[in-house]
Amino acid sequence: GPYCPVYGFGALLFIIIIYPMINRKAYKDRLKYIPLVFLLSMLIATALELGTSYLLEMIIGYWPWQTYADYKINYQARIALSPSVRFGIGGVLFLYILQPLFEKLTGAMSDKTLKKTGLILFIIFAVDLAATVVTKLLLK
Repeated sequence: GPYCPVYGFGALLFIIIIYPMINRKAYKDRLKYIPLVFLLSMLIATALELGTSYLLEMIIGYWPWQTYADYKINYQARIALSPSVRFGIGGVLFLYILQPLFEKLTGAMSDKTLKKTGLILFIIFAVDLAATVVTKLLLK
């Protein structure tokens, strides 16, 4: 699927840890927090990526983004400055633009529509996961 679990966990951490600082504040007040939101997004995503790389190496023997060795400033090819800066920018865009949009969209839905939407998304992810597992098993 067009998703990556580590990004999903990162987004959840952004919502849980950072979003309460800017949520429900006046627009001008929210703008003051952009540098802090950027830094926190960068730190949280980088820490998550580092921890995930160790976990994946322990479980499957490698981590998928070993290309970080190509970056000039990196740590064990697990994390690098350039992607970390992009995670910070992504966190700002996500928390200032996408999350409020998602809240507006879901706020306009009835409980019944929300449940149906959630179920449909769950089924899509479950089918994709099953297809991935079956494909991996068949390719062995």
